[in-house]
Amino acid sequence: YERELNGCSRPPLRLITTQDSSSTAPMVLCVSNIKWEDRGCTDDGIRLDPHPELEVTDGWYRLRAQVDGTLARAVRKGKIKVGRKLEVVNARVRSLTST
Repeated sequence: YERELNGCSRPPLRLITTQDSSSTAPMVLCVSNIKWEDRGCTDDGIRLDPHPELEVTDGWYRLRAQVDGTLARAVRKGKIKVGRKLEVVNARVRSLTST
């Protein structure tokens, strides 16, 4: 509270969610959790590999991050795991709304 409000120092994820900074700016985030999404089966009955979804943090706030195929392979190989830091550039923010 003291650092963020009185010291005018806000973390990257807070700046992005309040739209005070662009999500495309470079930042370093830490992987705090990995969740595996079951994708079911194809029409042929072939089971699809589960797809990872990362929870990332800047040390103060955390967000869910959907990953592309390249990052998903890195998670499967163990290159990206909980506690690993990632340098992120050109991220996109998508708001999920419930219907």
